[in-house]
Amino acid sequence: MRRPIPILAAAALTTLIPILPVPPAAGQAAPGDTAAAAPVGLPDTPAARRAADMLKISVDGDDSTTRDYIENGFAPGFRDAFPIEDHVRINAQMREESGGYDAVEVRDSEPDAIAVVVRARRTGELRMLRLRTEADPPHRITRIGVAPLMPSDRIETPAVPDRELSDVEIAASLGEYLDRLAAADAFSGVALVARVGKPAFEHAYGEASKSYGVPNRVDTKFNLGSMNKMFTAVSIAQLVESGVLSYDDPIGKWLGPDWLRPEVGEKVTIRHLLTHTSGFGSFFTEEFMRSSRGLYRGLDDWRDIVRRDSLAFEPGTQWSYSNTGFHLLGVIVEKASGQSYYDYVREHVYEPAGMTGTDAYEVDAVVPNLAQGYERTETDEGVTYRSNILEHTARGGPAGGGYSTAPDLLAFARALLGGRLVRPETLARITTAKPDEGSADYGYGFQQWDGGRVFGHTGGFPGISSALMIDRESGDVVVVMSNYGRASMPVADAARELLAAGR
Repeated sequence: MRRPIPILAAAALTTLIPILPVPPAAGQAAPGDTAAAAPVGLPDTPAARRAADMLKISVDGDDSTTRDYIENGFAPGFRDAFPIEDHVRINAQMREESGGYDAVEVRDSEPDAIAVVVRARRTGELRMLRLRTEADPPHRITRIGVAPLMPSDRIETPAVPDRELSDVEIAASLGEYLDRLAAADAFSGVALVARVGKPAFEHAYGEASKSYGVPNRVDTKFNLGSMNKMFTAVSIAQLVESGVLSYDDPIGKWLGPDWLRPEVGEKVTIRHLLTHTSGFGSFFTEEFMRSSRGLYRGLDDWRDIVRRDSLAFEPGTQWSYSNTGFHLLGVIVEKASGQSYYDYVREHVYEPAGMTGTDAYEVDAVVPNLAQGYERTETDEGVTYRSNILEHTARGGPAGGGYSTAPDLLAFARALLGGRLVRPETLARITTAKPDEGSADYGYGFQQWDGGRVFGHTGGFPGISSALMIDRESGDVVVVMSNYGRASMPVADAARELLAAGR
């Protein structure tokens, strides 16, 4: 079975965003001595041809050729997510810092997606290039990202036989894989796999606090990243079921000029916010990044930043991941319910589902059994770690940043499948992609995999990586939560493939 190629979401990485070069640590070459390998050719696929174009631009392009390529070679929804000059500036910085990249190993290849290990000419650093294109001609780029080669990229994933595996076999295979990841310091967190709602594998790895040497536990609270969007979407769906809201409500019905301009409120609907087709962007602006995180604790604290966000495209015409859109949904929950967003989700989502360790905890609060997030860097002097406490928000909200546990996310999955949060027909609606609404792979606050059979959400940020995947037919559930950035998806993908064996 071919492993799906994960492409970083626009919220996390939207173009060739450089990370300051770090020379490879001694003894850390990839499989097959990739660090010493000669450049390789790429397969003859649309995605590979686009990757070759971008690698050529990284070596000998200039601002003019980069601008021309972005204007014609990037799909509109991706190209227009932010100004072209920002794309050009980021690529110019990448060329200057890396000296350009050469492909040295193709890890995964499909017609519309590719993952390639590349080497920086100036530093010799290895990174992973992931790229996705439109399925149809002219096969323009819809996602592209370059990130440091993770230790997990050097670990062989479990072999998946063409037969159904027993719970014992799944647990043994996944456990052996995670043991190798943990031994390579490529994973810190919790993995849980449930068959028909019953855990078949659950284990914790690494440390919740490196400063104090506190180990992670199965019930440790991890930051969710964007996974809070599921709770916001369920809240909206509940209010629709009760007749208070409609998916077609213009958001100006609920949000006044203190939140947005009237002409914006008239054309953007709740449906647009849920599907990331509104044209709004992200509240992680330069203003926020320069500000004290302590200024942003309640939903209203974001009002000035959100109000200045302009639409990048006409609502409903394109797709672009939007944290601002989900923040506005949280404000709509408040207006429609008469409760604070935080009180509403506690009373109507967490409590009915039995989620006792889930909330939007403030980062300066004392919260028992909570994991601190870390970014890991390899240098010539060894491995270093940096806490993410100064990077994310003081308190999570409707778009992400709350905390939960692996058992709580399993409880959330059971509550969804059991009809305890929304009706079955509502669940089908919000967890299914909406291609006719411009959202080919995303429903109302939920991602999907395996042609829509599996739904859930992922979350990522420096020091944060999480995933929930729910099989709507079998009831199987995969939960992976990590306090290392980018660490959860290899594990979640491996677990999903093991569960799918023989299906």
